[in-house]
Amino acid sequence: MAENSHRGGRVIELLVLQALVYQSEKELDRSLAILERAVSLAEQESYVRTFLDEGEPIVKLLYQVKSRRVGAGYASELLSAIGKATGAELPPTSS
Repeated sequence: MAENSHRGGRVIELLVLQALVYQSEKELDRSLAILERAVSLAEQESYVRTFLDEGEPIVKLLYQVKSRRVGAGYASELLSAIGKATGAELPPTSS
């Protein structure tokens, strides 16, 4: 429904939550595929907030997305934004 209503922010939020659910169920491939889609959509709209709100669990997934090359550039930007927003010392985003 969110996609049909052109509610991009809501779609991104739902995809991120789905990715986290699959991660908790140990379905990493499915989790990463969904998060890659969320990152791709987020990049189109320069969307960051949902990723910032999810904290450490999403950081771990974003590092894995970054290593898969799909969405790697924006995943790095998101990781940088999370580090700046939280003041956390994240590992460097470039490999």
